[in-house]
Amino acid sequence: MMKLAFATLLRRRRWFLLLLAMTTLSIVAVISIFTASETIKISILERNYDKHGKFHAVVVDANDEVIEKISQASFVEAVGQVNLLGTTYIDQAQTREVTVGSFDEEAVRLGRLNLVEGRMPENAGEIALEFFYAQTSDRLSALGDEAVVTIAGEKQQVEVVGIVENYIHQWPQSGETVRGINDFPNVFLSETDMAQYKEFQTNVLVTYAGHPTRVQDRFTGLDLILSSNDIEIFEHTYLFHSLYLYDSLSKATLLFQLLVLLAVTLCMLSLFSFYFQDQSQKLAIFRAYGATKKEMYQLVSCQSGLIFMISTGLALPFVLLVHHGMTAIAYDASSFLSINFHTLIVWACVLFSLILTTALIMVFLLRKRSISSLLREVKCLQMKQNKEIISNRFPWFGRQIILQIIQSWKQAFITVICIIAVIVYAVLGVYSIQQTEVLNPMEDSIEDVTYSLYSQVVHIGDTLHGFYYTSQLGSSFSPADTHLLKKTPGIAFVDNQPFMMDTQILLLDDQLTPTLRNIVVEELNQEQSFLEMEEGLLDRPSKRDLKIAEDLYAIPHNLVEYVVVDEKKYEQIYKKYFGTNGDYLAFKEKELILFVPEDEEQLQSLIGETVQFGQLRLNEDEDFQFRHWDYKVQQVYAGVFSLDITDRIEQTREAPIVIVLDHEKAIEHGLVEGYQFVSVYLDEDVTVAEKEEIESKSIDLASTVPTGIFSDWAQEEQEEKHFFSFIKIISYFMLTVTLILSAVSIGVMMFSRFMVRRQKWGLYLAAGMTRSQMRMIVFGELFVYWLLSTIISLPILFCYIKRMFDQVNPALFLANTGAVFVSGLIIFTIIGIALNRFMTSHSILSLLRVTE
Repeated sequence: MMKLAFATLLRRRRWFLLLLAMTTLSIVAVISIFTASETIKISILERNYDKHGKFHAVVVDANDEVIEKISQASFVEAVGQVNLLGTTYIDQAQTREVTVGSFDEEAVRLGRLNLVEGRMPENAGEIALEFFYAQTSDRLSALGDEAVVTIAGEKQQVEVVGIVENYIHQWPQSGETVRGINDFPNVFLSETDMAQYKEFQTNVLVTYAGHPTRVQDRFTGLDLILSSNDIEIFEHTYLFHSLYLYDSLSKATLLFQLLVLLAVTLCMLSLFSFYFQDQSQKLAIFRAYGATKKEMYQLVSCQSGLIFMISTGLALPFVLLVHHGMTAIAYDASSFLSINFHTLIVWACVLFSLILTTALIMVFLLRKRSISSLLREVKCLQMKQNKEIISNRFPWFGRQIILQIIQSWKQAFITVICIIAVIVYAVLGVYSIQQTEVLNPMEDSIEDVTYSLYSQVVHIGDTLHGFYYTSQLGSSFSPADTHLLKKTPGIAFVDNQPFMMDTQILLLDDQLTPTLRNIVVEELNQEQSFLEMEEGLLDRPSKRDLKIAEDLYAIPHNLVEYVVVDEKKYEQIYKKYFGTNGDYLAFKEKELILFVPEDEEQLQSLIGETVQFGQLRLNEDEDFQFRHWDYKVQQVYAGVFSLDITDRIEQTREAPIVIVLDHEKAIEHGLVEGYQFVSVYLDEDVTVAEKEEIESKSIDLASTVPTGIFSDWAQEEQEEKHFFSFIKIISYFMLTVTLILSAVSIGVMMFSRFMVRRQKWGLYLAAGMTRSQMRMIVFGELFVYWLLSTIISLPILFCYIKRMFDQVNPALFLANTGAVFVSGLIIFTIIGIALNRFMTSHSILSLLRVTE
């Protein structure tokens, strides 16, 4: 059967080669997109695992029962244990508090801990240090250093055997992080040393089983199985957020592959339709000699298998070439080793099934015809004519075009659907490419911050009389450490935002505007509603108990941001917004500048008045303590705060109310204790060496607090640039492939219809039709298809683009649609010219002849 299948294919070499070419192109398109996207997704995944660790949640203070529950859960893939022994100091001045603990082997693997030098501790008395703390220690800073340190209340001789790369600045944090309890070790002990301590806390790193971007909902299951244990669990939100490019790439490539499969389906339908119609005599002979239906289907299956196997062999070098080109241009990754070959086989099977199904459908349709009609090659062409259509209302060639469409309405319908698909994909492809260029963050990256440091991202607190407070004092970056970072060569500007979560500006009742009054009242009502629902809360003191005036109200902290300045920045601000030189000496002594919304001009009346900052804290004895500072309002400006630092760097604040304070005195008075956010901007001509030093010092600063987070925006923007570059590449590639497949399918449909109707064309020519009239009918039919498809495509495109991009640029939309329309006309003109040349090459006699 295989020999017969191959022989019948070779008898029609041109059609066989065309089938091979289109199948090869389809395989190259679908498989290369899959392999390239899988390689890039694996690269993205591994980079993020190296950066954030390969775990999804942390369970705090887990006992053996809890660890067993987690390990046995069906949705958990791996569990690593981190043991904590509390805190200690490793410098003589005892200024750097560190967390002491150990990682088991699985925790080291899940955490992707990297060693700068040395090894992890294995024997008693050995330790490893996190890089930052090794740098800042005056006793234990290098391999081989020994010292006596206090661990769990006992003095112990230790030796440094390893330096661990800074890692905590990329790991998750609890809402209320406490050193030695729910953070992670800075000093690593060996498991041998850890075993000698009877009391230590075990925190568990949990990795969920399943697809990397679809496991976040497993947290609900973890919380459910541990609900009876009353322990803290927090998610690795940084890892989930960092995988958004992985998820976006998965969705984009799946969409591209489905669109190609649609084009492949239409192309194969048209190719096999005419191929088997052209082979109808051979099929009739097989049937006349007694071939059964099963044998006919076996023959077609063998033909499809041969086409697919030969095409696969031809496609492999092109797949390798396209794969390498895509990955090399967009990403520094080109390995096939980690690709999921099971999924690759599935895509190959889908392609083969599609080819086989289309072939079997065509044979099934031909099976209904008689052997005699198959031997005459073509179907009977006795078409019913509609007298209403054939009237004088249309010119002769117009009537012929309409008749052609009506008499073959099924093929006309498929042709229109094919053209609609081409138009929609072409416009969406071009529009998407242009949008990626607009959205590409690297276009304006020079204006963006390079590094961002967050001392504490998550806060858990409560409110009392409108004052926000936390049970744990928030972590913040030390002003001294931040000042050292500012002095690093290559830094253009460092924007410090003070940690003021529990410090709020207070206004008297008569100082409140109607808008602020409504906000304050709403906050107090929400607080009261919460108190009515909760039971067992602390005895809450009244304003009088806290020595707060009854007519003094706290403005919610989320409405206020702060700017701390030196004399130079003060003069810049004052001159820009008030047109004169300000009194810096007075400003320095407890005065402030207030920026308020443009519709809050009533606050101008605060100029010269005294306002308060209030701070409410809950101490270890669960007693409330209230502190306040009196400041005089020097100036009020109704508008947004922004300050040009250089011609490319602008300092801005987004909150409705912005308060400008003197940096030095705010720290001296205790109003500012540290910084919550630090943004680092680099010089335009910064060298590679300077950039590396700045990055290292920024990570060191983030490592000074247990909740410190470091973000390299330049690196993230570079990754986004690679992502957009890859999307553009596959968009252009898929656009080209789809256009080729669609052009071939439309051309074959038109060609097959001519071959089916060649007797009719012969009769027309014999009756006096000129070649020019024949050409006019061919081009007219093609134009009708294209015009009808364009009209139907426009509303589909507009709705889809509006949904995808929220806003539609009408000029861009019309320009893209017009370009595709003109391009389509050019392609259809080429198809029409090729078809017309073929038609005119036949004599009238050859068109009228029926081969028996």
